[in-house]
Amino acid sequence: YLNQAVGQIRFEIKKEECYINYSIDKDFRAQGFGTILLSLGIENLRPALSEEIKMVGIVKNHNKASISTFRKFSFIEKIEEDGNVKFELNYKLNK
Repeated sequence: YLNQAVGQIRFEIKKEECYINYSIDKDFRAQGFGTILLSLGIENLRPALSEEIKMVGIVKNHNKASISTFRKFSFIEKIEEDGNVKFELNYKLNK
């Protein structure tokens, strides 16, 4: 996997919420990269965060891999009206 992009992650901070959007290249799915990407992404975002912020991820209900990834990080899940799954986690920095 050296010198190959396996995926991407994007964070959009709106007031007290940080929206997470990530994707894994189809050739690298089902290999644990979603978990690694989310973990490293949050860790690298830490310097830009306030002391407490709500992390939010919206996942299509058929995307079992992403649902599993957010569950690993103890996000609270809610079913949206459109059937998508909304994950939320109140994130506090330990300074």
